[in-house]
Amino acid sequence: MTAALAGCSGSADPATAPSALDARAEALLGEGQTAEAKALFGQGAANPRSAFWSYLGLARVSLAERDPAGFDRAIQEAVRRTPPAISGVDALGRTFLYAAQSESGSRRVQHANFATYFLGQARRLDPDWPELGYHTGLALHLAGKPGEALRLLELTRQERGESPHLLLALSRVLRELRRPADIVTLLQPHEERNTLTLDLISELERARAAVAKAGPPSSKPAPP
Repeated sequence: MTAALAGCSGSADPATAPSALDARAEALLGEGQTAEAKALFGQGAANPRSAFWSYLGLARVSLAERDPAGFDRAIQEAVRRTPPAISGVDALGRTFLYAAQSESGSRRVQHANFATYFLGQARRLDPDWPELGYHTGLALHLAGKPGEALRLLELTRQERGESPHLLLALSRVLRELRRPADIVTLLQPHEERNTLTLDLISELERARAAVAKAGPPSSKPAPP
């Protein structure tokens, strides 16, 4: 699979876009009708102008069906057809991100690294593309790079503001880095404004418990 990804030439027509068939298949997939969605995406893959999107759809169907081999086949075909446009490169990166979120072990890390790679390409094409910093931060975290994830998510927070999903991603990275006091500092103002989601309330309570368990910071005198 790595060889196929390395061969992404970006020679596809930049005007490629999802077809009406893909849109219907996407709706079916969202309703959990994977067999019907798979059939429609398969038809769409025969259209050269929209095959990239259809293969991405087939890859997501394979994730829903827990079919790793099917995902690998579909995503390789999508990579071969990636259009040299921000929408396509970002969609490819996000599909690898979804795969990483649904996998574990070495496959999670592999998919997260591919997500980081393609989302990084998308950032070079258009750093202002919506949600790009957030998705790249998630991918870095899943790839086992919490320090890099934290730096990018903090930068995204400064540039884009504090959405609930960004705050949740930041909290989980800080939890992995064992910085519960920073989670409390991050979330407490939102608690005071009564704007925390249930997931964020859980993160805040977990962080407060960790801070209480750790006790007050050490006050050892500095060496002479």
